[in-house]
Amino acid sequence: GALAYRLGRFRDDALSLELEGQVVRHFGDQHFWEFNLPIVTRWHHFPWNQRATTTAAFGIGPSYTTEVPPLEVELEGESQRLLYHWFLELTLGPPGANWSTSLRVHHRSGGFGSAADEGGSNALTLGIRLPL
Repeated sequence: GALAYRLGRFRDDALSLELEGQVVRHFGDQHFWEFNLPIVTRWHHFPWNQRATTTAAFGIGPSYTTEVPPLEVELEGESQRLLYHWFLELTLGPPGANWSTSLRVHHRSGGFGSAADEGGSNALTLGIRLPL
């Protein structure tokens, strides 16, 4: 789950800057919580928005987990609880609707050694975006 706060809109409302807080519960092969706080840029103007409202977003910020993720250790040899988080997202919804579908690549990273020498993971997520 995530909540975003729009900090501002720019370039004739085509671009927005947001602060997003995410709470992630991992289940299946691993059981822990993850908390992310990315700053997000979102592009709103696409030529087909009259047929399907679309946005594209990129966010980056810190990621903290309540335990060292076992799958990151399995994939990378080691990891740590505090890493960078970034995501790419594409949303698509009916024109004028108060919702859209969201396809997101969720990534945790050591930032080329600036936060950690090893660790990180990728996940593909599908969700529903509801502006408040």
